[in-house]
Amino acid sequence: FKKNGDPFVNYLSVTPIYDTRGKLSHYVGIQSDITELVNHRKAELAAKHAALQAAAATEAKSQFLARMSHEIRTPLNGMIAVGQLLAETSLSPAQWDLVNTIRCSGETLLTLISDILDFSRIEANKLVLANAPYKLETVIEAAMEIAGLRAAQKRLQVAYHVSEGTPRVVFGDAQRLQQILLNILNNAVKFTEQGALLLEVWAEAHD
Repeated sequence: FKKNGDPFVNYLSVTPIYDTRGKLSHYVGIQSDITELVNHRKAELAAKHAALQAAAATEAKSQFLARMSHEIRTPLNGMIAVGQLLAETSLSPAQWDLVNTIRCSGETLLTLISDILDFSRIEANKLVLANAPYKLETVIEAAMEIAGLRAAQKRLQVAYHVSEGTPRVVFGDAQRLQQILLNILNNAVKFTEQGALLLEVWAEAHD
């Protein structure tokens, strides 16, 4: 303890001293207060332990979400496929609205599942973006079709226009682009009460 009564960690170094005949004469001791050093080391170990626990929890959550995603997607895709088949049959306007609601709800759930999985991958630093060629208009049409289901429920018209000079084939992550477009279009549908939605697409040159 220090003179004021506070505890501290003491490091004592003792060195034996011999006389000219080689006989042990006495000892010399040097003590140092290493309380700050010990506390710093304890803090480092605690932080490392907390980081390992957080990483393990994130990994467990990612694995759980991946498993749940697979279990949910399978029946959900089946439901959407049945809805698409029903939409191609002879339906009354009221029946078509019901089928459209099924398809819209299914596609919305798929989008939410993808967003949740991406968020968990970002947390775990495991999100990998693809860089492959794809047809831009194919991705746009897929997003427009899904957003169009929700727009139809509000009697909104949706359309898109690709400006001249926009490449037909581009490189990147087609799935991520579709997610981005869907989020933009779904928000537009959500906050539009009447009229139409137009998605404008163009290319800009960069050095």
